[in-house]
Amino acid sequence: LMLMHALSIKNPDALGWAQGHIIDQVDCENWSIRERARAVAENCGWDLQVPTKSIVPLPVIYSLSLPDDRRSEELIKPLGLDVELLASIAHLDPTNVARRVVETMESLAHNDAVWSEKAERALAKSFTTKGLWLPYVKPRFRILRRALNHVATEIAEAGRISAEAAQLLDNILRDYDPDMVLIEPRDRPSGVAPFSELAFGVDRHDWISDATDSLPLTGLDRVNGRYLLAESTRIRLIGDRRKLAETRWSSVCPFSPEMNGSELTVRTLFGSVVKGLAEEPPPSDPKGALAIRNLSYGYDSPGSDWISLNPSIAVELGWSSDDDGLFRWVDESGRVMVESFWWTDGNVEFDQVGYGPHQVGSGWLIVATEHAYLQITERYRTLSRGSIVVRESHQQGGFVDNAASTVRPIGGSDDGEFVSDLAAESRPLTAVNQKPPRR
Repeated sequence: LMLMHALSIKNPDALGWAQGHIIDQVDCENWSIRERARAVAENCGWDLQVPTKSIVPLPVIYSLSLPDDRRSEELIKPLGLDVELLASIAHLDPTNVARRVVETMESLAHNDAVWSEKAERALAKSFTTKGLWLPYVKPRFRILRRALNHVATEIAEAGRISAEAAQLLDNILRDYDPDMVLIEPRDRPSGVAPFSELAFGVDRHDWISDATDSLPLTGLDRVNGRYLLAESTRIRLIGDRRKLAETRWSSVCPFSPEMNGSELTVRTLFGSVVKGLAEEPPPSDPKGALAIRNLSYGYDSPGSDWISLNPSIAVELGWSSDDDGLFRWVDESGRVMVESFWWTDGNVEFDQVGYGPHQVGSGWLIVATEHAYLQITERYRTLSRGSIVVRESHQQGGFVDNAASTVRPIGGSDDGEFVSDLAAESRPLTAVNQKPPRR
């Protein structure tokens, strides 16, 4: 259905063969399937004749006074916030809603044999013994998501969800961005460097403890002659039992050059939107951040943790959004001012051990033309580039991480170093692997 939803936006005529099947899903007991099927039908211009349903009373469990249940709390933890939000908009006790979700999980799967902790360990072992190291969704999360959607439909059919709240509920339960499903990422820009080669020859704690050596790799000033406004990059070392990873955040901000780098957080660098969509300009950030990031919280669609220019800045400078690019803004004459792009180099979710270590990565960049950059610097006068590097390692014996950050002032249009063309062939991340991993 996710692919059909994406296709209904790009080429609705291609789905005529599935019309009957999709319309049947408009009455599904699963809220997300029901609403996505409705969206596909509307995009394709199909006539929907959904009969009006009478109000169905809620099961008695919603009205009981229930004690706290640690098992239910643990089972719903991956979507605990969603459960609380559903309870809030329906004016129900979250404890009762959580217990009903767990009941529904057990009903949908008949028993917990397929989604218990023991079953998940057995499933993971069956994959690794067959040499399958691809990422997968754990059965418990899959059943939990289905159960939550069934409970949402049950509550809605009881008349506890207003039309306004239904839109909020749809946002809460949204699990993919249809506009990102069919988008192809670009190749990794040559300026996005792998992390230090020392990672292959030192203990993980030594490497993690000194994240400062990657700070110079963040916040390149120019890419393909355009100015880099913000960056979100994640690079992982796969095929190595230490499971090393590095995340880099960088953004041009209206900070004072005297600001201490230790005060930086991702929240001070970026505004944020929760479960945003690529087709909708993100809301303006009241803090005045230049860049906004999307918190997708487990979208199934790729590339969904995007970053984009703060729309309030674009509007203030007289630019308008353009549908031909990702978060692209153009001036009155149609010239591109600012846009975002998504790149990948390998699969950052892949976790194969035993086939030689190499680095993979993915990320987003926000770039501006020289004319746009000049307008931004004239608007803010004082700008600095804030950068954060987070290193981490997941290994038997625990998870460890460490961060480093810095703030540096930037000047006008002559500031920075030219970096090679985005479309040019870049050195693969795998090319830096010269030393065997430490087992």
